[in-house]
Amino acid sequence: MSPISSALTSTADDSGIDDILQWLAGAPEILDDAHVDSLFEQLTLLRQTPLPTPQRVRLLDLIFPRIESLIEHQHTSLRDLPLPISRRLRQRIRALLDLLEILAQDYLNTLALLFDPLNQPPANMAQTTLRRAILLLIWQIQLHDRISATPRAGLWQQLHSTYQSARRLAVERAPGPQNGPSIERIYLNALLLAAIQPSSYTAEELSFVDHLVRRLSPPLRLEDTPCSDAAACFWIDPERDTPATALLRRSPSPESRTWFFNSSELARLISELRQSLHQGNTPAQLDLPDFAATRAGQGVLRRLETAWGNPVKRKFPRRRQIYRVRLHAGLNTLHRLLRKGETKSGSEWMVTNESPDGYALMHVSGSTSTLRVGDIVSIRPQQAATPGESSWHLCIVRWALSDNPEHIEIGLQLLSARPMPARVIRARAKEDTQTPALLLPATPVHPEQTLVVPSGLLHEDLRHVVLMIEQGNLSIREIRTGALREQTGAVEIFTIFPETP
Repeated sequence: MSPISSALTSTADDSGIDDILQWLAGAPEILDDAHVDSLFEQLTLLRQTPLPTPQRVRLLDLIFPRIESLIEHQHTSLRDLPLPISRRLRQRIRALLDLLEILAQDYLNTLALLFDPLNQPPANMAQTTLRRAILLLIWQIQLHDRISATPRAGLWQQLHSTYQSARRLAVERAPGPQNGPSIERIYLNALLLAAIQPSSYTAEELSFVDHLVRRLSPPLRLEDTPCSDAAACFWIDPERDTPATALLRRSPSPESRTWFFNSSELARLISELRQSLHQGNTPAQLDLPDFAATRAGQGVLRRLETAWGNPVKRKFPRRRQIYRVRLHAGLNTLHRLLRKGETKSGSEWMVTNESPDGYALMHVSGSTSTLRVGDIVSIRPQQAATPGESSWHLCIVRWALSDNPEHIEIGLQLLSARPMPARVIRARAKEDTQTPALLLPATPVHPEQTLVVPSGLLHEDLRHVVLMIEQGNLSIREIRTGALREQTGAVEIFTIFPETP
């Protein structure tokens, strides 16, 4: 039995409330595992101490700021994590998730006072209680997202239900403390973050997106009828345990009671921010974190414009498959691999489904510590390739999910079935350095050649770039870059053209 379960089955004496108050008065602001355990003990003691509901609410309100500090600390610490995360870290997050779940339920249980004719509830109790309950539920979703895990069953449905309670009590649009966001605004922000498929972003990127949504606060409203702009329309069925869904990807059931919202205005604001950064404004001038000026941050802004302005519909159906592949990750590793052949490094994966534009893989064996969303990888079936034929398929990692320390799944977008190793030399750069790159040949879908390079090496419309192609006989070309097709914290992909005199 876990410490939490055993604590819940213990008994509390009549001095429980004094013990809780003494702990709150004397407990240091230590944001570690011991602090989480202590909070569990106080919540358990509070549950077992007979109290009038108003006093119980006051104690919950004293405990809530401690939880809020823990969440802020965790969001800061969950950066650049290997996949899957360690068992120890997962256990720590699991304990915090349990704590949030208990406190949210305790807040919701106090709402019965609002319907008790024999008692007068405190002023603003409904708004404060529902606001904090919604925050506690959203923090659970965000923690799952930060560790690339699937939210627990029923969590989204509980969030929808709590928001519906706020609507029934007509407090969903009341301003928060110090004129802060309303319950509906907090709820919509959570829907916006879920709409971008959080498993396709790193923990640091998700923190940046969360800041953007709160900073921009676009004028959104939940409506009972579909949006006029279907491209940026999302819908929610409050009776289902799912987040918002893009209308372009799937239509709601005619029998369901559906809510709709339009995110086109948010996509426009994101576009304006990106243009402002491109024109030389600093993140501080735009009230953004420094991450906004990095290549990864700029790549996130590009993706958000599409995710909220015109979500891409899947082009091809997926086919179930079961076969093994060898996977190598990282631009430098793939460059060496294509030049010298397969090495003993890499990891083994099982393809679970595929389509002409990508794969879903499940990890079997080997290290995944260098694997990140947004990096490029190369995969090849374990069967021997035809002599002289490159069988490595170059892909970019689009999403990752890991629900336990021994399991990880990833989604890959296919970039090319025939990548070629190359080196880039900036002909007029101060330093004559050669940087590994990958050349992707033109295809019917993408008629221009493209070049995969480390982030920050090149930029759009750059002239006089020397490209050394290292497959077969060495060839040297002078090229210029065109449009930036892909941008992450690890790599950038440019269209390229022969340099003209």
